[in-house]
Amino acid sequence: MTRVHGCTGSRPRRPRGDRGSVTVYALAMIVALFTVTGVAVDGSRAAQAAAHANAVASQAARAGGQAIDPAAAIGGGIEVDPAAAVAAAESYLAAAGVYGTVQVLGNRLIVDVQITSGTTFLAIAGIDGFTLDGHGETDLVRS
Repeated sequence: MTRVHGCTGSRPRRPRGDRGSVTVYALAMIVALFTVTGVAVDGSRAAQAAAHANAVASQAARAGGQAIDPAAAIGGGIEVDPAAAVAAAESYLAAAGVYGTVQVLGNRLIVDVQITSGTTFLAIAGIDGFTLDGHGETDLVRS
């Protein structure tokens, strides 16, 4: 039987310093992928919710701005009844299922709303959602 010097019949050993380095790299890449995906998906959902908040606030202000005072309209004038405008805007917000405040400041009807958007991927990092504000205004006096 012939033996080759240094050959023991087993596989050659890898250096111990490289053990697990691919696992750490793969784990880092997976975490980075989830982070980028989370920001992309949940960030776009937050942007859509912000646009929705502004749209609801604007539509509520528009609904309030259409609350014309019937007595003034009969006489030929076009005036918006402030109390009816607030009630119409609040009714619109209630129908939309959105929390908001409606106020009259001078000749302006101002509607501010808050919408909460949940997260999907960022919930893993402890970010459960975003609270987004919307704003809408309209004139109550037609000139």
